[in-house]
Amino acid sequence: MKIPLAFAAALFAACTAVAAGASAPRRGFNLVDMLSVDWCRDGRFREEDFEIIAGWGFDFARLPIDCRFIAQGCDSRRTGFGRIDEAVAFGRKHKVHVQLCLHRIPGYTSGVPAETRDIFSDAGALAEACALWREIAARYKDVPLDDLSFNLMNEPPYIDEAKYAKVALALLGAIREADARRLVVADGLGYGRIAPNTLREANLGYSWHCYDPFFVTHYMTPWNKSESVAETPRWPVDARSPLKWLFEETFATKGWDKAIEAGVPVHVGEFGVWRKTSHDVALSLMEDQLKFWKERKIGWALWNLRGDFGVLDSNRPDVEYEDFRGHKLDRKMLELLQRY
Repeated sequence: MKIPLAFAAALFAACTAVAAGASAPRRGFNLVDMLSVDWCRDGRFREEDFEIIAGWGFDFARLPIDCRFIAQGCDSRRTGFGRIDEAVAFGRKHKVHVQLCLHRIPGYTSGVPAETRDIFSDAGALAEACALWREIAARYKDVPLDDLSFNLMNEPPYIDEAKYAKVALALLGAIREADARRLVVADGLGYGRIAPNTLREANLGYSWHCYDPFFVTHYMTPWNKSESVAETPRWPVDARSPLKWLFEETFATKGWDKAIEAGVPVHVGEFGVWRKTSHDVALSLMEDQLKFWKERKIGWALWNLRGDFGVLDSNRPDVEYEDFRGHKLDRKMLELLQRY
């Protein structure tokens, strides 16, 4: 079922506005407890995280999920869905909007190990992915629109836009068969960086993953060897003003401005800075990003709440942490996020 673009935009606004006022977009964190069956041993979301998010004044949680937790024939299928049910319930209890994302989907992942099939060329993989989204949509059909949204798939690669559009529209169609009104967002191309122009009329929101400049946000990360030998990151990177750099390099040249002008709702589904970049540089970049998004009423979700990019237990070598409910809290980063 196709819904008018104006309705999609209004729905997105309703689903992304904080209770305090419709002009304020949703802000929050990624919770990664079901990111991968290979290293999320428990695979269980913690109610404490939702309580913390709400207590700090935020209202959004993106849940990247490995489809193998809920795959057909998987021994953990019942448990996997049960734990997603718990997370949705936690969000509703604490008034935190939950966005479910298939971080690994049949036929594609941006992580490791790679999928053995290719959702962009394998009809069987695409059919399986559609069936999974159809089941998810049917399972949560009765959850209020303000409490839950869907993110089709995580970070499609640099591929032909028409190939991505074919897959995204098929997944969207499967969802609409079960739930005609649910808010659905699609990640940008190029691992979330580029607004997909061909989906502007598809009644979708867009999820922008803003890890730019990449050599600042991912300095010394073990999975990006090219960044491990880069010069020590700084911000701003040159004599141009930070906001001019952000506009030219990440907003305008990658199509996000045109998408917004066309009425497509945009939310930053991921951003953050890896722990090896100095704390001062990380906070400086993040503040310019947050200011930029606030001026344009764009919401965001930090990657992540707990972990090497986050405000809790990030293991940064140059931070004086504060004890907080059994965690190590980066108070300066938290207060920065709360200001925006």
